[in-house]
Amino acid sequence: MQNQAIENSAGKPIFSKKALVRLIVPLIIEQFLLLSVGMADTLMVTTAGEAAVSGVSLVDNINMLLIQIFAALSTGGAVVVSQYLGSGKKRCGAKIGKAAYVHHHGVFNCDNDFGSCFSPPCAFTCFR
Repeated sequence: MQNQAIENSAGKPIFSKKALVRLIVPLIIEQFLLLSVGMADTLMVTTAGEAAVSGVSLVDNINMLLIQIFAALSTGGAVVVSQYLGSGKKRCGAKIGKAAYVHHHGVFNCDNDFGSCFSPPCAFTCFR
């Protein structure tokens, strides 16, 4: 298979290789840091026993899931806003951008409030 670039209607590549590398390298670094945090958490509790390692690994998986959900929401909002801005509808793009921002932070704050309110009672109930 040939190394083909995505081309616009004039037949020119939309992105150069240098621009693609500049976009991809921060994503790779971000994923590496996310994985290293999980590994560091697990390594810190290895001396506490198998149950501690298992608990940290479980919570780390849930944490990674939430991070991926928030990243997907942010990326989706950015795509919709960029489509509106690209079509020249700046006012609609601004409205969608504000709504995505408010929705993202609203869900994040509700998640934090839910976790901080219900985690101690759940922990005491589950681990008696």
